[in-house]
Amino acid sequence: MPIEHFRPRSAKIMAIVLYVIAVAGLLLAFLSGFAARDLVLSLPVLALVAYSGYWLFWFPVVTVTDQGILVVNPVRTASVPWLALRSLGTKYSLTLVTDSGKYSAWAAPAPGAASRKDPETPAVLAVRARWKAFGETASSASSNRASTPVLGTSAHQDSPHHGFKADKVSTEVNWLQTGIALGLVLAIVLCALFVR
Repeated sequence: MPIEHFRPRSAKIMAIVLYVIAVAGLLLAFLSGFAARDLVLSLPVLALVAYSGYWLFWFPVVTVTDQGILVVNPVRTASVPWLALRSLGTKYSLTLVTDSGKYSAWAAPAPGAASRKDPETPAVLAVRARWKAFGETASSASSNRASTPVLGTSAHQDSPHHGFKADKVSTEVNWLQTGIALGLVLAIVLCALFVR
């Protein structure tokens, strides 16, 4: 099956809105004849607005593969293989429940009250379908063990694809993205304190 990526449409719109605000602010700063001090003070703020559009809305994604689900949130990324998945929660967002904890997907919020016709988002439907297909594949493979390797065993252990391990959830902190956001906040504070 093909790899599927999910982001809510509203996230893309919010990212573009923040990019436009940052560019408009930059143009306004240059065209209105602000003093150099005002430009220095506004640049880190506008950079943070633009970066927030990327970091909070464009960067988060849910990726569904044959090996499992990759949940990329602004601060942390989790790789959840199918063998580790125990159940799904959908109260506030797509939540993957495993023996090692719960992993909520920033990029797969629950549908709003306006979308009552379909209580599940495309991301949830894709995860359910792929999880079901994985279960059927694993069942048929275990009944025909002599000729077909079972998914998640030696043929797929430590697959390099998205860092999935056979039956173990792996998480990592998105240090680069978080560091850039913190650096921009620090730049704003330093400019506010030292630029006179």
